[in-house]
Amino acid sequence: MRQGRVAGRARFDRVTRHPTPGLYWPIKRSFVAYVLRIADGQLMGSPEMTVVDSGTFVFAPADDDATKTPADVWAFRGEIRMQAHNGQLGVRIANPRLALHGTDERARILIDDPEGSARSVPLVTFVATTEPDESALLRWTGSDVRLAVEAVPLFGGYYGEGELFDDLTMVVAAR
Repeated sequence: MRQGRVAGRARFDRVTRHPTPGLYWPIKRSFVAYVLRIADGQLMGSPEMTVVDSGTFVFAPADDDATKTPADVWAFRGEIRMQAHNGQLGVRIANPRLALHGTDERARILIDDPEGSARSVPLVTFVATTEPDESALLRWTGSDVRLAVEAVPLFGGYYGEGELFDDLTMVVAAR
């Protein structure tokens, strides 16, 4: 990622292991690289965002009261916007929520509706696996991350349902 092309106040850190709570996800590196290769391509992050490990986005845990969220849903805050082609390409991923038990036994990430309604939109589904951690934190990895059918329009129909996205890691404090 070229720092000069990133707008907003996202912080850039280098870490080898994900030591603090958050959702660590590069989203789709090839798509991000494509946006940044375009002359007017921009990647903008909200102040809550950090970028680590050469392009892994970190969404901070939401400050929401855990009693307002189901036990198997974890909320994060932050927003990424990717724009190019004089505004014809615009992707917004905001305030992801991870539901660890989807209806088809795959976990999923829900995001705020890019159109501004109050509903959540499924973005991707994935296989969640717990990962040992020596600290008091809980850690899951997400593999086989696939675009949900509801999110196909978010990418202008360029990617179809089931398109492979990058793996993710979720680190949270025990509830």
